[in-house]
Amino acid sequence: MSLRTTLHATLQASPAVCALIGEGGAIRHYPVRAPQGTARPYLVSQVIIGQAEETHGNPDDAEDVLDETLVQFTAIADDVDVADALIRAVRQAFIDPTLAECRALLDAAHITAAGPQVREGVSDEVDAGAPQLDLTFFHNPNT
Repeated sequence: MSLRTTLHATLQASPAVCALIGEGGAIRHYPVRAPQGTARPYLVSQVIIGQAEETHGNPDDAEDVLDETLVQFTAIADDVDVADALIRAVRQAFIDPTLAECRALLDAAHITAAGPQVREGVSDEVDAGAPQLDLTFFHNPNT
C-alpha cells in the first residue's frame, strides 16, 4: 500500500476525523486541492519533501530502506475552531498509540510518524484561519 493510501486509510480509521469530515470512504480528504464546491470542513494534504536523498538505512537492502517524507495537512473550515479540532484529530490519528486501528494500519505498512509541527496559516479559500500540521513519515517505499 502506498504512503498516500495508508495515510488516507489511517484518517478513515479515526473516529474523531470521521466525526468532522464524514464517514468511512466518504471522508473529505484530498491530495493537494479539494474539488470546487466541496462541503466544509475538509482536509487537504500534500507531500512537501520526499526525495530519494532523504533515504535512511541500507540502500542495497530493500527491506532496510526508510524514506523520510514530510506531509503537510491543511484544515479548511468556515469556523476556525472546527479547523483547529480537525488538525488535532489528524495529529491524534498518526501520533496517539491508543488508537489501535490507526496504529495497526501504520504498523502494517511499516510507517512511523514523527515531528508534529502545528502552525496557523491563512488560506485563499476561506476567511477563517487554515491551521496546518506538518508530519514527517518514515516508511519503506518497497513495502
